[in-house]
Amino acid sequence: MKFAIAALAVLLAVSYTAEARVLLADAPAAAPMAAASVPTTAPMAAAAPAAAESAAAPEVMATPMPVPQATPAPQGCALSFVQGNSSYSKFQEILNAAPSSSNYSNILSDSMAGITLFLPTNDGINATLTKFGLDLKGLLENQSLVDEVIAYHILPSPIEYAAFKEGYSFNTLLKGADLRDSLRVKRSGNVIKVAGGKTTATVGMNGSKVCMDSIFPINMLLLPRNSIESSSSTNVST
Repeated sequence: MKFAIAALAVLLAVSYTAEARVLLADAPAAAPMAAASVPTTAPMAAAAPAAAESAAAPEVMATPMPVPQATPAPQGCALSFVQGNSSYSKFQEILNAAPSSSNYSNILSDSMAGITLFLPTNDGINATLTKFGLDLKGLLENQSLVDEVIAYHILPSPIEYAAFKEGYSFNTLLKGADLRDSLRVKRSGNVIKVAGGKTTATVGMNGSKVCMDSIFPINMLLLPRNSIESSSSTNVST
C-alpha cells in the first residue's frame, strides 16, 4: 500500500512538472525589464559668463594701465626754425658766434618771447658780403659786430604783413640805436622792403608764425649805420 501511494505521488509530481513546462512555453515572452527609473540630477549648466557671476558678487572693474605718453620735443621756436632750415645756415653761424654775454639764443628759443625775426637767406648774406667786400670769417671774428648784426634783425614784438606800410618804421633790439637805426618800410603793392643803416632788403611773402614769433625771410643782411666802420678795424679779407 505504501509503495502504491509513493508511486502515485511521483506520478503526480512528474505530471505537474510537464504541465508547468507546457504552460511556460505557451505563455507570451515577458517584456524586457525597463531600466530602473532612477531620478537623475539635471546636468550642471556651464559656467555663465562674468555677467552672470556679477549677479552674485559686485563687479570689479580692472584699472586700465596708463598709456605712456611721448615726451614732447622741446620747442626752440624761432631758433629751431633757423636750425632746421639749411637755407639759413650762414645766419646760424652768425648766431653761434654771438658773445657769451648776449641773450639772443634764449630770446629766439623762448616760446613766450613774441618777437619778429628778419631772417636773411644764405644767398642774401653772400650778396651783402660781396657788396661791401667782406667775408663771413672776418665778420664772425668781430664779436661786437656780430652782436650788432643779430640785434638789428630782431624786433621786440611780433608783427603781421599788414604792419608793412609805406613810411612806417620799426625799432630793433640794437643797443644805443636812434631813429637813424630804425628799419624803414618801403612798399609798392606787394613788394615790401625794409631799409636799414647800410642795406635795404626785400621781404619775402612766405613768412612763418612759430610759437609767438613772426619770421620773415629777407634777401640781404641788414647792417647798422656804423657796421662798416666797425668791420674795418678787423682784418676782413675780400
